[in-house]
Amino acid sequence: MVEQLRKYLPVPDVSDDAPASMDAFLDIEKQLSCTLPTDYKHFVLTYGTGWIGDIMLIYTPFSSKEDFNLLKRVKRRKDYRIIVPDELPIYPEKDGMLPLAYIQDNGSIFWHTKSPNPDEWTIVLTQTRGEYFETYDMNLLAFLLNIFSNAEGSLLKTSKIIGQDDFDFDLPFVPHSLAE
Repeated sequence: MVEQLRKYLPVPDVSDDAPASMDAFLDIEKQLSCTLPTDYKHFVLTYGTGWIGDIMLIYTPFSSKEDFNLLKRVKRRKDYRIIVPDELPIYPEKDGMLPLAYIQDNGSIFWHTKSPNPDEWTIVLTQTRGEYFETYDMNLLAFLLNIFSNAEGSLLKTSKIIGQDDFDFDLPFVPHSLAE
């Protein structure tokens, strides 16, 4: 799926904080007490840390910036109660929301860890203050492909949290060191 994404989201010449191999995730997963989805690991290996469409940032465990680092974000779990609706548990609670990405000015993206198989986790978008959320039965790469396809039925045309006007298709992926 990363290969499909590359036609919409070219790989930058510079990849900030991209690990050398999949083995780099072993220690991270031990610290998190869970295995991360395969598609996410491929995304991080390929792109590293950066902004997508000038609005979305996928957290990575290798980011040198604390605000972009997945492990640091997970440790801030108390902060998520304001943006995660009360009916949804927060990781490491059973079936909890595990932070995945930030949507500038709009909200956050989480994995819903309701399956023991991380490749079956779903995507949950929440508004900034947690008043509303949307669930998508897809993995990260399918979610990004859905956005970039911008086809009829694309979540950019149906979502109340992130829309076509929010997304800058001319800035597909910018490493965080170049965005500052």
